[in-house]
Amino acid sequence: MCKIFRNSTGHCYLVSCEFLTNLTETQNINDFYTYQFWLFALFTSAGMTCTSALFTLSDTACCESIQKTGAEFGRQRLWGAISWGVICPIGGLLNDYTDDYLASWILMAIMSALTLWNISKLDLLKPQFSQNILKDFGRVFKSKEFLIFEFAVLLNGIATGFVWFYLMLFLITIGGSRFLLGIAQTVQCFGGEIPCMFFSGWLINKLGHFNVLTLSLLCYCIRFVWYSFLQDPWLVLPVECLHGITYGMLYTAVASYAKLNAKPGTEATTQSVLFTTHEGLGAGLGCVLAGIGFDLLGGHETFFRASLFSGCGAVVSIFLHLCARRAGGSITVTPPSDP
Repeated sequence: MCKIFRNSTGHCYLVSCEFLTNLTETQNINDFYTYQFWLFALFTSAGMTCTSALFTLSDTACCESIQKTGAEFGRQRLWGAISWGVICPIGGLLNDYTDDYLASWILMAIMSALTLWNISKLDLLKPQFSQNILKDFGRVFKSKEFLIFEFAVLLNGIATGFVWFYLMLFLITIGGSRFLLGIAQTVQCFGGEIPCMFFSGWLINKLGHFNVLTLSLLCYCIRFVWYSFLQDPWLVLPVECLHGITYGMLYTAVASYAKLNAKPGTEATTQSVLFTTHEGLGAGLGCVLAGIGFDLLGGHETFFRASLFSGCGAVVSIFLHLCARRAGGSITVTPPSDP
């Protein structure tokens, strides 16, 4: 959801849940002198820090608990995609009906309280704790295979930054409506994430964790090429199904890879490193590069160059994968055993 405001200098700017951007050509530096901008940046940073920590802990708890039933992580995690696809339109309708964002904050508070109550009733598997977490994690981090995998995660994260923070803005600039923005995210969830997460266990077993990352980069290449030629905003919907691979399957592969290759007691730390590389460093770099591209080149040209980056990244990923397999025979991380 997006809404137009006016700042103290008289310039218009657009605020959404993903980005804050000025709509006038003279906005380049003026927002940096307003306290509203820095408050927004402070609260967003604090909120994203807490959210990232919550995702890491919940995913680790899920990976630990499904061991009791033999369930698959992807089939548990897809319920998060279902809730996203259902709640987003409801929140959007509330915002439009009340002409305010307070209703969405109240809805989030209610759902968070219900989540905490539900977690308190769960019989979670007691986790193992490492006696020397830095030493145990250091052994995994020294693995060449792990570093190659993390580099591929970084490349995917940069591509993710383009989509997360600038796709909605791009659709608005070519005439997309608020309703279309909601429909696009619904297609991402129900047409992409949920099917891919449901079959993620089978697909990862067939392809391998590393090949999923390479496939994700290839899908980003296709998406960016599509965006670069897009004139009718409604034609964005067919390609959004690839979001199931670039996020749904990728997310599951990264989480399960961290679980399978972490030393006992370091699962949460290993996951946090990989997801920080993807959603922190990678997405942050992608956001900055996309912003520079939109200012200097425009949306269509920026996405075209992003497609070249993703295509080259896929080639580099394949090359590094082959090198790792030749050197070690497998891309699976096997931390050195205690001497």
